[in-house]
Amino acid sequence: MLNPLNPYLWVAVLIALAGLYGAHRWVVNGEVEEARIVLKAELESKAKKVEDELRLNAFHERKDKDAKIASIRSDLERANRLLNSRPTRPNVLPPSSGSSCTGRELYREDGQFLRGEAARAEALIIERDYYYNLYEETRKKLNGG
Repeated sequence: MLNPLNPYLWVAVLIALAGLYGAHRWVVNGEVEEARIVLKAELESKAKKVEDELRLNAFHERKDKDAKIASIRSDLERANRLLNSRPTRPNVLPPSSGSSCTGRELYREDGQFLRGEAARAEALIIERDYYYNLYEETRKKLNGG
């Protein structure tokens, strides 16, 4: 019969408990590591998918932006061809009457300059909107939206 006061019995019980605890920790750590690997693979897959979506959207938006800028440039070229029929600015300007003029009264160089600046401003607005939209789309995707 086993004597509960036997110190060898308590040492054997403690060794058995320590072994069981060690085995438990080994199993739990293995499961945690396996779950970490699976979660990491899922996150990498999701990140790749989001990255691919962002690249595809950026490609389409870039094509749209480039088409708009090309349209602005062709409009500028057409406007400059139309402005070529206007008279050039004389070397000596007549005294100003103090009144403003309309676009029809502008000299060729002035009209071309103003139309060029307007086209440049339109192109900059399109560029700004393109980058702002890319930023917002990326921010929303990264925040899970």
